[in-house]
Amino acid sequence: MILRIDEADLRAELYAHQGQINTRPWYDGFADAVAGIFYVFTAFASGFSTCLQVVAAVIGIIFTFYGIRKWVEAIKHRYTVEQLYEGIKNVDRTEIRSSIIAVRDATVAYSNRYLLYYDQGWDCWFFPNHKTADLATSDKRQMSAYLSNQFEIPDSDFELKLVSERDSKKPSTEHGGEERYYEYHLYVANVTSIPVAWKSDSFQVGAKRCRWMSIDEMLNDSRINEVNHDVVAMVRDSL
Repeated sequence: MILRIDEADLRAELYAHQGQINTRPWYDGFADAVAGIFYVFTAFASGFSTCLQVVAAVIGIIFTFYGIRKWVEAIKHRYTVEQLYEGIKNVDRTEIRSSIIAVRDATVAYSNRYLLYYDQGWDCWFFPNHKTADLATSDKRQMSAYLSNQFEIPDSDFELKLVSERDSKKPSTEHGGEERYYEYHLYVANVTSIPVAWKSDSFQVGAKRCRWMSIDEMLNDSRINEVNHDVVAMVRDSL
C-alpha cells in the first residue's frame, strides 16, 4: 500500500506529537528511579567522608526524582510506534482503493460491450467494483466471490484476470474540491455462459439494474464522464 501524504500534513502530524515521540519506555524511568535509590543507600554505606556521602546522596535523590518523573510521563503520555503510524495513515490523501471488473460476454460478437450496474446514490452506471483487499491473492479471491455472489455468475462460467493497476487524481466533492488520489486494480472477466435474460441490452440481477455498454457509449454519457471518466479511460487503454 502506497501512502500519498502532503508534506504540510505530515509535518503537522509529527509536530503535534513531538513531545511524545521521543518519550522513553516507562520501564526506563522506573529503572532510573530504582538506581537513584540504590545510589543513596550506597553513599551512606560507603567509607566516604561525610561531605562526599552527602554529595553522592543528593545526586542519587536527583536521579531518583528524575526517574520517577520520566516514569510518570511515559505512563501518562504513552505514544507507541503503532499510534504514530495510524496518525500518519490518517493524513493519507488516497480517497479510494478500488478493484474493478470489466465483464465481457465471451459468447457473442459483442465482446466490446461491458456489464454495468446502476448506482442509485450516485445516479450513475458503474463497472462492478469492490474495496481492494490488502493482499493481491486475497483481492482476487474476494473479487471472484463478489462477481459470483452479487451478479449470480457461477465461478465456472468466467475467468478473472488482473490486467492493470493505475493511480488517478481528481477533485473530491467530500473535501471541498481538494485533489485526492484514487488507486484502481482492473480485472477482466470473460463470461462463457450468459443467462437468457442477460442477452437484452438492459436486465435485472437481483436488486441490481444492469446493462451492456460499449466504451464509446460510456464516453458519450455525460454523467459517466463527470463521475467516472478516469475508470472508463483505464478500461479503454488496458483492453
